[in-house]
Amino acid sequence: MPSDLERCIMKVVDGVHAQGSYFYMQIGAAGRQPFPDDPQISRSPTFPHIGASALPPSAGAPASRARMKEEIKEHLDFFGTAATNAAGFDGVKIHGANGVLVDEFIQSMFGRAVEAVRGVVRVRLRLRPSNRTGGMGMDGPLPTFSHLVMRVKELYPDFAYLHVIEVRVDGGREVETDDFIRKILWAPRPVISAGGYTRELGMQTAEEKGGLNAYGMWYISNFQSDLPKRLEKNIPLTKYDRSTFYMEILVV
Repeated sequence: MPSDLERCIMKVVDGVHAQGSYFYMQIGAAGRQPFPDDPQISRSPTFPHIGASALPPSAGAPASRARMKEEIKEHLDFFGTAATNAAGFDGVKIHGANGVLVDEFIQSMFGRAVEAVRGVVRVRLRLRPSNRTGGMGMDGPLPTFSHLVMRVKELYPDFAYLHVIEVRVDGGREVETDDFIRKILWAPRPVISAGGYTRELGMQTAEEKGGLNAYGMWYISNFQSDLPKRLEKNIPLTKYDRSTFYMEILVV
C-alpha cells in the first residue's frame, strides 16, 4: 500500500501529466556532504557519514569514513530501488553534481573508481564539471567528464538527456563554461543547462546554443505566479529568499 506521502506525490505527478508535461524524479546520495551533527544523521544511526574516501568536504570539517567495496554494491542497489519507487514518473535523474556521492566517485581527487548500472526506466544525469562546492574541483576536469559523457552516449542510446550546471563565477573569478559537453560530446541529444540565468541571459543562450534552460532559484519564488509567462512578457520577478531553499526533515 502506498504511504500518505507517496499518494500526495502522485497527485502532483498526475497534475503535471494532466497538463501535457513530464515529470522526472531526482535520486541521489549526499556522501560526505552532510556533517555528523546534521539532524538527518544524528537522529538516525542508519545514516553513517561515509563518502568515496576519507577526505573532508572543507577545511576544518570532519572527515567521512571511506566507503568499503561491498558498500558500493549496496548503494548501487539503493539507486535501483529508488528508481523502481519512481513508478508513475516519466523517468529518473541521477544527481551527480555539487559534491554528492556520484560526483565524488567521478572526480580524480578521490582516487576511486565508480561502477554504473543500467536501469529499465529513462534516465538523465546532472553534472557540474567546473564546480568547487563542498571541496570539489579537480584539476583539468575536461578529460574525465569528456570520457564519462562519451561512454554514457555510447552505452545508453535511450538516455533521456544531460542536465549541466554552469559555473560562471567561482569565488569572484570567472570560470570556463560547459559548452564542450553541449556542442562537441552530447550533440545532437538534449541538454538542459542551469546556473544563474536571468531572463536576458536565458534568451540569449537559447537563441545562440539551443537546448533548454532551467531556472531554480527564480522558480522557487515565482512558481505560483507562472514563471514562464513572467519571462515571456518581461514581468518583474519576485526576489528569492535563500533561507527558504531547504527544510529540515525528521528521520525516525
